[in-house]
Amino acid sequence: LKLPVEYFNPFLCCKILPTVDRERLSQVGHMFSEAIGLGLRYATQCPVELSLIPANIRRQQNFDKKKPYMVLGFIIVLLMLLVIEFGLELRHRNYEKGNKDLKNIIDRNKPTLESIEAAQSTANDNNGKMEVIANLLLQQSKWPAILNEIYRLKPDNLWITSIKPIIGPVKAVEIKSAAGISEEDSMFGGGDMFGGDLGGDLGGGGGGDTAGTVTQIGGLEIEGCCVQVDEHNAIFTLGPIGTFPFQVDKPLPQPEGGDSENKEGASKATPQEIANKLVAEQMNKAGSPAAAFEAALRMSQLFDSTPNMTLIKNYSMSGTVQNLTTFKMQLKFSMPVDYLQFKGAAIKSR
Repeated sequence: LKLPVEYFNPFLCCKILPTVDRERLSQVGHMFSEAIGLGLRYATQCPVELSLIPANIRRQQNFDKKKPYMVLGFIIVLLMLLVIEFGLELRHRNYEKGNKDLKNIIDRNKPTLESIEAAQSTANDNNGKMEVIANLLLQQSKWPAILNEIYRLKPDNLWITSIKPIIGPVKAVEIKSAAGISEEDSMFGGGDMFGGDLGGDLGGGGGGDTAGTVTQIGGLEIEGCCVQVDEHNAIFTLGPIGTFPFQVDKPLPQPEGGDSENKEGASKATPQEIANKLVAEQMNKAGSPAAAFEAALRMSQLFDSTPNMTLIKNYSMSGTVQNLTTFKMQLKFSMPVDYLQFKGAAIKSR
């Protein structure tokens, strides 16, 4: 090609120390191009780089570079598993040691624990007995309240001759007459106040099969007489409504529609005074002392207000005494009264 040819001198792009023989180096300088290229590669960034290494060899090289990290990760995972295993083993040992210590403590204190359990069982039994006794005392406290309520609502010209308990649930009475009084073939069976069933059952002497069991009294059967001079002759003096030593579900009577005749006076009156006023109004409307007594009992918190549960069962004029009427009345409690029947000569004598 008749072109000038010269050997490639790679040392033109680098500095040469003065101690190097430049004349001799010029004769063999073209043989150092690879060495100069490799040196410059690590000294500066090459703008154009060609790699003739096959892909499989490059992958192997990259994998070899990652091997230390993989080995380190494996070692870390192994250390973590060893730490977890050591922690679990340590916890298991502590758990076993705690169980063993607890068992030793329980074994040493077993007699004390048994005595505590026995005392607790005895205390529970005593608490149960005390609850039964407290309940019986509460039921016993109902009777004075019931009798006081009956006496409080009783008209002055009405006398009670007999009070008998109704054992079990009170049965509804069919009302046949227009006056709201049931018709019965027999009149009073006689007997003293709290005689008959009440004296026998509560005394505990007759109850064979039911002795020692709790029975409920659903209501009372009252017999009595009253004096009626004219059509409206219910003479009464209502005492204040007292508080009961037990829970009563039936509320006090309220005016119809929530209004009262005298709003200024009603705002100052207590609920008991308002209820007493309503009871007095109903008693004034009654046509006889017995009817007034019936109306008052229906409005009481202690007795049911259902007409066929709390009512006069029989009412008649005396054939021998003028203006004297006799009546028989059934009362249903708004809450039943429990009592305990006992069995034994000692209880009966008491």
